[in-house]
Parts: sequence; C-alpha cells; structure tokens
Amino acid sequence: ELPQVIDIERSPGGADSIARAAELLSEAKFPVILNGAGVVLSGAIEASAALAEKLSAPVCCNYQHNDAFPGSHALSAGPLGYNGSKAAMELISKADVVLALGTRLNPFSTLPGYGIDYWPQAARLIQVDINADRIGLTKRVEVAIQGDARRVAQQLLEQLSPDAGNSGREDRLTEIARSKTAWSDELATMDHEDDDPGTTWNQRSRDSQPERMSPRQAWRAIMAALPKEAIISSDIG
Repeated sequence: ELPQVIDIERSPGGADSIARAAELLSEAKFPVILNGAGVVLSGAIEASAALAEKLSAPVCCNYQHNDAFPGSHALSAGPLGYNGSKAAMELISKADVVLALGTRLNPFSTLPGYGIDYWPQAARLIQVDINADRIGLTKRVEVAIQGDARRVAQQLLEQLSPDAGNSGREDRLTEIARSKTAWSDELATMDHEDDDPGTTWNQRSRDSQPERMSPRQAWRAIMAALPKEAIISSDIG
C-alpha cells in the first residue's frame, strides 16, 4: 500500500521580517540578489526575476546552482564560488544590501575566487531559507526569514516602495553590463588550460599535438551549435 500523500502549506515567512527586508531593499543603493537551490525547489525563478527587475539588481547564483536564474536574463551575473563568474564576484562586492534567497549560504559558495575576496562584509544581509536552522550559520544576518522562497519573494515585491530601485539605477545597469561584457571578453580569449605553478603537462600536451582542439575550444564549438533550450548531461571522469 502506498503511503498517504500529504499536502503541506508553504511557509510565507514572518510578516515583520518581510516588512523590514522590503524596507532595506527599497532604500538600497546597490542591491544584489543571490539565488540558491531553494529558488529552484520552490518555483521562485519568475518571482526573483520580477524582484530583480523592479530593483535593477544583479542576480548571482550559488555554486553548482546555475539553474537558479536564467543566464540569458540581462540581470544575470552568473555563479559565485569555485570557477564562478568574475562579473558576479565584482558586482556582489559592491552591494550594500544582499538578498540571499533560498540558500543556506554554504561557505564554499562564497569563497574567494581569481584572487577576489568578493563577499561584501559591510552589506546588510537578508537571508531567506525554508530551514530556520540554516539561517545565520555562516554570515552575519540583518534580517532572517524562515519561509518558502517564492512566497517570500512575491511578498517582498508587493511591499517595495514605489521608488524602490530608483537610486543609482542607470549607473547600476551600466555597471552590470560592463562587468558582464568584460568577463565575456576574457572568457573568449581562453582557448586552453593554463598549467598550475610547477607543472607543465598542459603545455607539453599542446606542443605534442598542436593540430588538436583543446577542451575549451571544443566546448565553445559545441555551445555555438546547440539549440537554446538544450539540456546537457555529462559523466564524470
């Protein structure tokens, strides 16, 4: 016999905390949204996009959660953490308010990368997670919201002030576009893997078979040939 299917209402979050978070976001000069796995699990991608568009806020994704926001969106900055996006790191470093939506803020997602210690220590942090035990474990939190990412994002959007996002909007959009373009241009120049200090095996491999494509070149060609909504599954090894 199959177990009973139980419908559990999604937690909306605390009213006072949501009101305070909406106030912080409304007053922010450089708000940044950081989406985690909870955004995917709660179906909050559209709600987070609407919030980002109202605020003209760049949206970063946690490590290994690139699916938490569409990379084609103009406000998408890319993932943080290991092998992440320099654009995302540069943009979140400028934040005065960070909305961490549906994430426990695993330390691996905020480690420095490319020599950039990007976490904005002075920024006011709003952390939203369905599991209250995960809130405030790794970062100092200004506003803690235990709730479903989608329901919280929808309420935040409703409670933003009419002029939320207006402060520095054009400069912010310019900076987002500049950072993304610079990172895209840098990626375009990477056609091979550099050797770690003290090693030469990548260079030796290129020298021994110069006619072969590098993995980076092959992957770039594959990306160019794939349709827009293609799903890729890769094995390890």
